[in-house]
Amino acid sequence: MDIFHGAAQVICSSILSKHVEPHEVGKISSVKGFLESIAPFLATPLYNFVYMHTIDYLPSAFYIVSVIFGLPIFVIFGIIRLAERNTAAYEDPSPKDKTKQWQAAGTI
Repeated sequence: MDIFHGAAQVICSSILSKHVEPHEVGKISSVKGFLESIAPFLATPLYNFVYMHTIDYLPSAFYIVSVIFGLPIFVIFGIIRLAERNTAAYEDPSPKDKTKQWQAAGTI
């Protein structure tokens, strides 16, 4: 069921490292690591509680809990992506990027 969990953590780390200042990457990584380490201690009792209270009429209710927690993350990533796209449209490419553009066009 959760085959992409590891990939999601790597992608999240990549996105976070690109959207913070270089001197803050360590701070954000430590907060992310802390949250990842305490998540099982919080999620396990929550999932057990939901499962035990819904097993008679909706045994798969714990999937709904996963969606409730996962949906805001997808929305936040979408907002970041849209903001990134809008920002890139207004930024002037750096000289290094211009060199790559010229090389691709065959002018260098």
